[in-house]
Amino acid sequence: MTLRSNDDGSLRRTGVATAGIPEVSMVIFLGLAAMGLALPALPARIHGTLGFDLTTAGWAMGVQSAATLVSRPWAGRLTDRRGGRRVVMAGLAAMAGAGLVYGLSALPALDRHAALGALVAGRLLTGLGVGLIVTGGGAWVVGLAGMDRAGRAMSWIGLAMFGGLAAGAAAGAALPFGAVTALAVCAALAGIAAAARIRPVRIEAKGRPLSLRAVTGCIWRPGTALALSAAGFAAVSSFVVLAFEAKGWPGGGNAIAAFGIGHVGARLLFAGLADKAKGPAPAAAMLVLESLGLGLIWLAPTPAVALAGAALGGFGFSMVYPLMALPALRRVPEASRGLAIGLYDAFFDVAMGVSTAACGLIAGAAGLPAIFLFAGCASLAAIIAVLAAYRGAPPPLRSSAS
Repeated sequence: MTLRSNDDGSLRRTGVATAGIPEVSMVIFLGLAAMGLALPALPARIHGTLGFDLTTAGWAMGVQSAATLVSRPWAGRLTDRRGGRRVVMAGLAAMAGAGLVYGLSALPALDRHAALGALVAGRLLTGLGVGLIVTGGGAWVVGLAGMDRAGRAMSWIGLAMFGGLAAGAAAGAALPFGAVTALAVCAALAGIAAAARIRPVRIEAKGRPLSLRAVTGCIWRPGTALALSAAGFAAVSSFVVLAFEAKGWPGGGNAIAAFGIGHVGARLLFAGLADKAKGPAPAAAMLVLESLGLGLIWLAPTPAVALAGAALGGFGFSMVYPLMALPALRRVPEASRGLAIGLYDAFFDVAMGVSTAACGLIAGAAGLPAIFLFAGCASLAAIIAVLAAYRGAPPPLRSSAS
């Protein structure tokens, strides 16, 4: 593909290209690393240093998800109007602000309640930043690659997100709180500097964007498939360590790592699968693999079997996002693509909250292993939504002429 300059210095697509996608992925990596740095540090800060109970630590951490969810539609509309690069840079600025606010919470002049308020404000800024970075980044790389390579481009973004979170969390667990906040600011500022060096793409979409209701009608079937598959991720990330401890097994954290290894492995092996998929079979196959992996964790007689199940579950879950993103994006015109990505991601946000709560209730009623049976059944149920996304979806919509 060729990229030709517009009068404003941006680029417009005239063919097919992947130029700039690795660079954008590095920007996303830095933004999510800034988020990941705080993940192990903040609960210890709230509960250990400030002396608040675990319930307070839980809701203080959870406000980020609410902020991300609320920001998704706005981030999508902003992306459609301003372009992905500007939205990503705004998200990185929010991440830098969060790091600064975290640092201010450690000032000696603040009592513990004021310090908690500062940390909560930082979590809200982080939630806003994630919504902007992920939505803007997704639209940016799709614009760079074109729809015929959108699946590969979104696979790159997924790798950057999980890689950034993992790297940030590992560093955050090993550093003192002051270093965590400073490094988070530096990572976000480095992301802004890197993004400024990548020339933007302006999608020359004609007509007016669709309404929120119309876009939701286009993407709810793929979004439902993504949401149901996310139950497995919620179960493993939130409860597998406790499940290992309940059975007297060491190395529960290794199960989360195994899930991540499976996730990354699938993205590396099948980066172009979504672009080649012509029907529901690849997504359905991945959901079956995810369900089988979760079933192994449920029935595992040894830690090794549970680790294998976690890796298989991560492998299957990994490709559901790009495989179902394309049916969603193909249903909307370019003028509403950013909103479609934002709403599609919102299904994941809602699923994480609902699934985690449901897993907690199931654990209390039927024991920790039952969580993974529930998540495996949710993955199988997602196949129904996959079939609906391909067979029951309306024809592609077009913007009305302006």
